[in-house]
Amino acid sequence: MCEKEESANKTPAAISNGACCSRVSNDDDHVTFQYEWPVKVCKRRVSQNEELVLNVSPAFSTALDGVQFTWALKISDDCAASDYYYEDNASNISVSLYYKDGPTPDVHVVEAKIQITDVDGENKLPTLRFLEDEWTRGSGWSAKVADQRHTELSNFVHEHVGKTIRVIIDIKMESSIFSPMLYLPNVDGANKKLEDACVRYLEDVRLNHKRIPQLESILNDPEMDMFEVHDLILSHGCDEIQQRTKYKWERKHIQNVFTHIYFMQCVLPGIEYFEDFIEVIDASRSHCIAPLTREIERYICRTIIKSTKDLTFIKKMLLVAEHNELPVLKMMCSGIIADSIVDESAKDHAQMNAISREMRQIAQQIALTESESATEEVDNDILVNNIMAELKSLTRSMRRVSISKSTKSSNSSRSTSPCVMHETSDARVVTSGKSGCTQR
Repeated sequence: MCEKEESANKTPAAISNGACCSRVSNDDDHVTFQYEWPVKVCKRRVSQNEELVLNVSPAFSTALDGVQFTWALKISDDCAASDYYYEDNASNISVSLYYKDGPTPDVHVVEAKIQITDVDGENKLPTLRFLEDEWTRGSGWSAKVADQRHTELSNFVHEHVGKTIRVIIDIKMESSIFSPMLYLPNVDGANKKLEDACVRYLEDVRLNHKRIPQLESILNDPEMDMFEVHDLILSHGCDEIQQRTKYKWERKHIQNVFTHIYFMQCVLPGIEYFEDFIEVIDASRSHCIAPLTREIERYICRTIIKSTKDLTFIKKMLLVAEHNELPVLKMMCSGIIADSIVDESAKDHAQMNAISREMRQIAQQIALTESESATEEVDNDILVNNIMAELKSLTRSMRRVSISKSTKSSNSSRSTSPCVMHETSDARVVTSGKSGCTQR
């Protein structure tokens, strides 16, 4: 028997020597990743007298443009993969691919195929393929093996117990699923009539506050909370616009488009400094205005995609995302930073220490919490420690990921370019445009 390996449901503490995942090709519509797993075939004891083949790979990530899908491979006797043990199945080997984590509960795979060879690559088994094309997070599928080939596969694996074999998997995926914006409210290409209806509604409210019940009384309150106003207008506006457009669009779509227009016209013009952004995010979350929070997250992600490389800013955004539970922004920033670490893997330990120190300095500067006491320092330490633990895990899963220099464009790489988000050297946020909403 061999030493215990990582389970399929646990992120490994380290990746086996020689394991690698590389992007081997891409075109306008698809990208193919290749992961090579050198594994010493091991048996696990399942009862006092029985041992079964059971080997689980380290986690590996198919990552591009800040979006990651994490996977694991498993080689096992068929009965080790099921809930029941049947003695006559003990010699039948299965090879499975598990979808461990990613931005969606289900992910489509165009093609997945596996090649198994001996350590020298000379003795190759026939290519294994998966019939399924949809993977659900937390579960997996076994490769299809023709009946006449099953004995060959099982004999090969059992003959190599205690020896190293190579398992190479190619995963072909659609390029479109690696766009972070896919996992945020969609406002691109919104219907012009719907946009006009949203703008007209805001103009009507500006001219007559009484169109919205309770708005006038809130505006006249000396202790008025502007985010109560935002919440009221966004909620009433979605219903009103849906009626005005005769229910032509689903409310969710109207909500996405209206919130985007409202944010750009009514909220963003009031944001001048970086601290203002922090305040808006905190307030939208404390008032449970989820559409507005998601729109702010969408705006920051889009800014990162459009800008040029500034890792310091991206680290700042990662702290904001972790503190405010912004999952897509967090995934995107983590992926970009992990990618920069992987690119300089020889300096991995020093890189991690430097990033940790920088993150702590940034956390102190941007004041994510209201208190300025020892409690804030402890909170910042916890925040940075959580981020660094996840960065280390993500970096391990992306280890030795190499990108071909002959990709279709400079935008199609794991690294993104610097981001400014209208930010100047004094942390000021510069915005323009007139507000089309009610403000006092």
